[in-house]
Amino acid sequence: MRVLELNCVAFFATQLLVHPFLYAGTRMVTDVKITGNSGQRQFNGITDVYRKTLKSYGIVGLYRGFNITLVELVMLGALSTGLSPWKQYYSYILQVRTFSEAFSFLQCK
Repeated sequence: MRVLELNCVAFFATQLLVHPFLYAGTRMVTDVKITGNSGQRQFNGITDVYRKTLKSYGIVGLYRGFNITLVELVMLGALSTGLSPWKQYYSYILQVRTFSEAFSFLQCK
């Protein structure tokens, strides 16, 4: 269980550092041309994304959607914990040569 907790902390810390870059990249990709004659985009570059976001929403604006990342973290942790016994079983199955050896493994445990 300790390993799962450490994995969650490591993932959280990584996402805390990387999320503003993902946010800026997403804003650049989904930037739509402003309607009108000029046809200019809303952002001119990644620094412009940061500048406009910080001006409009503050530092919190860079972490929009971070709550979804935390939900992903919880679901990933639960899934990996729940599938851990199956990973062990299937790795054993891949090592044995016959079905009877695999079936005897199930009988013993």
